[in-house]
Amino acid sequence: MKVYLLILCISLPLYSQNIEFPEEFSFGVSNASTQVEDSLSDAWMQFAREEKVAAFKNQANPEMKLLFWSQPEIEIEWAKKLGVKIFRMSLDWQRLVPNKPFISGKVQDLKALEHYRKILRMIKAAGMKPMVTLFHHSLPDWAIADGGWTNPVTKGHFIDFAYDVINQLHNDVYSWNTFNEPNVYAMFSYVAGIWPPGKSNLLGLLNLPFYKGDFFKAIENMAEAHTLLYQKAKKDFPALSIGIAHNTAYYTEGSWSSMPAVDWSWKNMNYLFPDLVKENLDFLGINYYGSEYMTFSGIHFDSRAEYNDVGRAFYPDGLFRILKDFYDRYKLPLWITENGTADQKDFFKSSYLIEHLLAVSKAIQKGIPVKGYILWTLTDNFEWADGYCPKFGLIEVDRTTMNRTPRESYYLYQEIIKNKKVTLQQQKTAWQTVKENFGKMRPMCRSIDAEGSLDVPRELKFKEIDWRFSL
Repeated sequence: MKVYLLILCISLPLYSQNIEFPEEFSFGVSNASTQVEDSLSDAWMQFAREEKVAAFKNQANPEMKLLFWSQPEIEIEWAKKLGVKIFRMSLDWQRLVPNKPFISGKVQDLKALEHYRKILRMIKAAGMKPMVTLFHHSLPDWAIADGGWTNPVTKGHFIDFAYDVINQLHNDVYSWNTFNEPNVYAMFSYVAGIWPPGKSNLLGLLNLPFYKGDFFKAIENMAEAHTLLYQKAKKDFPALSIGIAHNTAYYTEGSWSSMPAVDWSWKNMNYLFPDLVKENLDFLGINYYGSEYMTFSGIHFDSRAEYNDVGRAFYPDGLFRILKDFYDRYKLPLWITENGTADQKDFFKSSYLIEHLLAVSKAIQKGIPVKGYILWTLTDNFEWADGYCPKFGLIEVDRTTMNRTPRESYYLYQEIIKNKKVTLQQQKTAWQTVKENFGKMRPMCRSIDAEGSLDVPRELKFKEIDWRFSL
């Protein structure tokens, strides 16, 4: 009888147990300078002022973002109350190097650099470790005018800037991401044209012996910039921890004709950049939001899936599969550098968090060295071409008063962090909330083609689909 019960307990599915995380496992939150800093007049603000960003001009105080430049203590205090140990943020290249370099691309605005140092020390004083990203989707306008990452000269400017920052701030930084999602930046900026500079060019996807498209030019230039910076920084500061935060998705077929697009996406969106830099990484950061159903020409909404408010399909199983796949391929320590969901009504945010943490726990149980989980994001912010429509935050913002209100998911994450545990009762309660909202109307910030961004979300019925972690 005892043997039978032991076998029964071992065979129970992961989602029917309390899940505990190792003592050394770290929880965190993540943001990016362009998305949270006020007093930042950069290429993204120009893009938004030209009405190339959805849900921006129809919002109150859009250029204030989250006041993270003038009042960083607000976000830092909320993160401290949450209990996280990792605070991931980025430094804005244009703010630090506002003018095109002629000889050296080192930091020009030393006052801005000292302000960043002050923010880093505030984070440390609050009991958290700063993880800093050096390029998070925002090029200086002078670099954009030169062709950005399609121009090899950008590599030298970035290395000058990034090495100078590392040299001056390394004592106040726990670990570094050189690049955040270079694959996404290259696709959206140089092919789709929905990010600055806003020029679409499908020829950018070509990679032929006699012609290299802008997507591949940008990827290769960023990879070489990472490699050269890594080697230079590690030579002078061997104790530094340097990696990347890489966007991944579980690409799958959405129609009979989609397999070429699925194969291309796995090869060039999931694997290409890490393949190029794998020998020069201390860790690999994984950004994962869900699955992408592909057609011959791109992504689409699939009737088999449920989506968050910005069109990412729920698939927590995919996170486990990605972690296993990437560890088997690269044999590097892994971080979840971003995972989260847009959910204005808080229908599913708690369950999404739990189900993805179950996937992380399963990976750890299988011997995959996942060092920590960093949630995107603490507070609703400016979400690139989608503007303020998507609500990824654990905390809601009244954009008229800038007052913040925690959602239920904030308190859930706080409890999980405190106990380093996801309980069976938390799993049941969160999924019960999901079930209670089946059939209700919820917002969608994506147009029906799954690609366009909306100023005002359209209404959809919440599907009765069980998307929980099941492996």
